[in-house]
Amino acid sequence: MINIHCKLIIISVHLLREQAMINVLFKRRFFDALVVIILSALFLVSFIVHMPVESQKLLFGKTIIHSPVYSDFVANYRSILMNNYACRDALANKAVSTTWFNNDVFKKYCSGSMFYPIPYIHYYIDLPPLTGIVWFISTYTAYITGSHTDSNPLFSIEGLTIAYIVYSVIMFVSLMFFLYFYRKTLFRRGIVGFKNYLLLITLSLVVYGAYGWELFALVFLFIFIYEAIVSKDSIIPYVFLGLFSSAYYLGLILVIYYLCKFFLNKEAVSNKFLTGLGIGLLPYLVLLLLSPQSVVTWYNNVLNNLGCNNCIYVFISNNLNDQYLRAIAYVVVSVLFIIYSALLSLEEDPVIETTIILMISVVFNIVFLPQTLLILQPLIILSITRLRDIIAYYSIDILNSGIILLWFKDYELRKYLEFLGLPPKQSPTTIDSPVQWIAQMRNILLILFLLTITMSYINKHREQLRKYIGREAGVA
Repeated sequence: MINIHCKLIIISVHLLREQAMINVLFKRRFFDALVVIILSALFLVSFIVHMPVESQKLLFGKTIIHSPVYSDFVANYRSILMNNYACRDALANKAVSTTWFNNDVFKKYCSGSMFYPIPYIHYYIDLPPLTGIVWFISTYTAYITGSHTDSNPLFSIEGLTIAYIVYSVIMFVSLMFFLYFYRKTLFRRGIVGFKNYLLLITLSLVVYGAYGWELFALVFLFIFIYEAIVSKDSIIPYVFLGLFSSAYYLGLILVIYYLCKFFLNKEAVSNKFLTGLGIGLLPYLVLLLLSPQSVVTWYNNVLNNLGCNNCIYVFISNNLNDQYLRAIAYVVVSVLFIIYSALLSLEEDPVIETTIILMISVVFNIVFLPQTLLILQPLIILSITRLRDIIAYYSIDILNSGIILLWFKDYELRKYLEFLGLPPKQSPTTIDSPVQWIAQMRNILLILFLLTITMSYINKHREQLRKYIGREAGVA
């Protein structure tokens, strides 16, 4: 009888445990589905609010958003493939295109010839090679599906609309892949709460989701982080580190960090690091072989043409294209890079390393494009532990979204705030602009966030840090 009771108790415990697991699984699946639905809806809104007015009329028969939010994709398409002014001047031999490498090819295109102009080969586009493939797929689809009767299909609203739809579909699919690997990363780090899912619901996704290329790059970044956690000694994480860098220029700074780490302490990085990284960076080699002029143009732009774009150094000089301002930015990033490289050697955590190195690279860079926050946000979420962190996180998100929403309304803002003595002009890049006040508040909050993460890291490794400092000083 006792044995029967014991068996019944054991069975009851197992049933209760299984029921608890089912409840947890159900809740997790429910929140997964909820987040997917909400983020999909936010991206759909982003797709609509960035859509050109002409495309809205073509698709919906009416204008839904009379003043669409600026989009890098749409702006690049218009300036390269639908530039009436540049075509008019080129055909009249008044000017030479600064974007197209061969002016004769540009004239041929402007005259309506039926051929597909190849990015990087026929014209320069400021995109890393892997992201350039997305541009190629979008524009080539527009070319082959558009009308070939009157003029080149790319030089039409129909072509722009098709390209924008294909680009948006790729960004949406990228968002779903990112969510998958983000969830796997949370699971591997033992994070089971739903806060980390819900914090992905941001205004920035609406404002910048269909704006640039960040969602596409995020996929490679989080595959790298996930693989670095589960298979550190494998070649796979470093392949995706290279692919992230081939999809997003910012990743090249992360590559430099790991290269320094590898050559200074080879035991800290897998011997397969160089092989994997080389495979991931192959798109740059292919681009160099196919179009060396594109690589040279990009290098010259980085070296000579970068100006302070929403950067923290706007407090130093009113001349945002000052070469000394650029030099200061490079020095600050380099010094912080060295300091944090030594500090991060206390623990091999790809999430902490990636978060801190990318935050330094973004916040203290000479260029801080607001859409870049989409890259930082999922990493920052992994470091949020307190309510005040969540408040700061959403404050950064709202401020960052306000930059592009108000960028082209700087004059109106100045008129509204004329009692402050602001000069009435359209100049959102200077420190006397309300837009820059927003940008700099965002920058300061991000620096405070970086300091919070740093102090948390130092507190965690206080004893180890003391021994490290003593050894370096020759005391230990």
